[in-house]
Amino acid sequence: MSVEFGDTERGFYDVDAGTLAEAAEAISQMAEAAETEWFPRYEYETTGHVLSSATVDVRTRITLPRWTGYDAADEAEKGEWRRFCKALEAHEEGHVGLVIEHLSDVDEKLIGQSVAGAQRIWEQTLAELASASAAYDRETDHGRKRGTVIGVGAGR
Repeated sequence: MSVEFGDTERGFYDVDAGTLAEAAEAISQMAEAAETEWFPRYEYETTGHVLSSATVDVRTRITLPRWTGYDAADEAEKGEWRRFCKALEAHEEGHVGLVIEHLSDVDEKLIGQSVAGAQRIWEQTLAELASASAAYDRETDHGRKRGTVIGVGAGR
């Protein structure tokens, strides 16, 4: 019995913009500025008709924006982009934390169940994780309440 969490993969997508204001505008048009995905799977052995062991493997991936105009930006814009990305990554790490919270003991819940019963528990656990992740996004306004908005212009 075990649950293994691999290191979270980091992926990036380009935000093609010459200025920070253009990058902020492009990102504001997206449903999500970043994304966290999880890829859990389990294997099991049975004794009789019940699971006698379960091994769970969970991969996670965070995809963040990469501003193509960063190198040409002035120091103030670079600083704001770094602040934004740090807040965005912290928000996405919150999703990873939920994955760990919901799946860390799922192997123990599967043991002693029939194959069909274990599958029901697995699906229920994943549904609860998805619900918790959605609630986290509602509560934080997808991180906006925690700084995942790019400040541009005077008075930022």
